[in-house]
Amino acid sequence: MHTRVRWRIVAAVLLIVLGAITYSIAAPHLQVAHYRHADPVADALQAAHRGDFRLIGIAGRGILVPGADSVLGADAANMCAVRVVPGTGDVITSALTRQLNAVATAYARAYNRTLLAHAPGHRCAPRSAA
Repeated sequence: MHTRVRWRIVAAVLLIVLGAITYSIAAPHLQVAHYRHADPVADALQAAHRGDFRLIGIAGRGILVPGADSVLGADAANMCAVRVVPGTGDVITSALTRQLNAVATAYARAYNRTLLAHAPGHRCAPRSAA
């Protein structure tokens, strides 16, 4: 009986892992479409209305926070709570990952500028709030 239970647990874990791998392979395509068609200004205004002043970051050799450096300086990623776009990074494995980095960066720049313009005192949520 215990052996059956263990094998069912192993099978369930394998299905979850395989599903996550499959999603991570398909995710850049879905993310490119999402960020290409999303409205960063409207999204930032909705976030500000909810009181969510976390910025959007892009993974690279560190976390880049496009659009925030002109307001907060180069240390924005260390000062602010940042939601990093999954799948971005400095390792470009395909044209799709290059596209994701480009569209996510453009989206984050517009989103962050809009959010900071509407944040109290033009400040982001502190990093400890993440």
